[in-house]
Amino acid sequence: MMTQLRKDIFRTFQSVRDLIVSHPPGEEGLADALMRWLDGATRFVEPHPTIVGARRTIYEGADKLIAVEQRTSAGPNKVGRTHLLAALADLEATIYAHGRASSDADRVGIALAGSPL
Repeated sequence: MMTQLRKDIFRTFQSVRDLIVSHPPGEEGLADALMRWLDGATRFVEPHPTIVGARRTIYEGADKLIAVEQRTSAGPNKVGRTHLLAALADLEATIYAHGRASSDADRVGIALAGSPL
């Protein structure tokens, strides 16, 4: 059975994928927008070093993508966006593999504290 927390994370990652695809080429703010979405999705997940590292990869990848698009002014960098989407898929898989519900998740009733996602 899928917990409410896992469902919320799944829906958030769908929205983040849409954001990566639709973000205007070269426009600042992609990394920050992604972090806001991802932080919202993972606020009820206990911190894990692997998750933190995968999250950092998303942030750095988004910054690099925008920098390349600004330098080239050739529209969306499809290869860069594909790499960012792959990093996002890695983060999602990492959360499901290593993530555990926090006591806050238990308190609001979306998953039992310490339970795997």
